[in-house]
Amino acid sequence: MITTTTQSAGGGSTSLVAIVRVALVSPSSGPVISIAAGASAGHYSDSTDTASVAAGQAVDIQITNNGSGTSAGIGGWSIGYVPN
Repeated sequence: MITTTTQSAGGGSTSLVAIVRVALVSPSSGPVISIAAGASAGHYSDSTDTASVAAGQAVDIQITNNGSGTSAGIGGWSIGYVPN
């Protein structure tokens, strides 16, 4: 994920969280990006965790701003697929 502005540092738990979901469900140990309060604009990724996707299953990204302030601007995101 690429953010274009700093994540808000006000209002309690203020992280910005992006979760890759398969078939509208968050897989256990699936890819998650958590951007902490006050984190600068930049590139963020989770290259450790994986999710399995079967033919025909939808893939989406759920993004949640856990703070009461404005979230960091999102300039783009991508998902890499490795067929097996």
